Amino acid sequence: MLSGRRNHLSMSAIKHHLPLQVVLYCWKKEALMAKQDHPISPTALDALTVLGTQIAAGRRERRLTAEELADRAGISSQTLRSAERGAPTVSAGVMFELAVLVGVPLFSASDDELRDVRIRTADRLALLPQRVRESAVNDDF
Repeated sequence: MLSGRRNHLSMSAIKHHLPLQVVLYCWKKEALMAKQDHPISPTALDALTVLGTQIAAGRRERRLTAEELADRAGISSQTLRSAERGAPTVSAGVMFELAVLVGVPLFSASDDELRDVRIRTADRLALLPQRVRESAVNDDF
């Protein structure tokens, strides 16, 4: 069932004789935007797209079908398609697991380097306060 806004878009597109592909693209874009609870920066979207593309390339290089990789990751084929497109609705855990399964290096590091980074980051985090309070200093000029 179309909402009033989407219905308005469709009627406007028909009135202006836009091609069906344009109408469907706009409708899909609005539908995706309606699902988001918060805005996602262009940089984050670019990073998701790059990771998704690397996952798709890794899958094809290993000659895995979408169903095979989805089964190995324990996800649906639709979730895999979304991940390969870089959809922001796919969880970070799923994206990372897919990357590991097809051999995409995470954070440009080998497994050993990634463990070292994890340990160093945990040590650094241990030195920082566990809670951060709002600053009492007014530094607005």
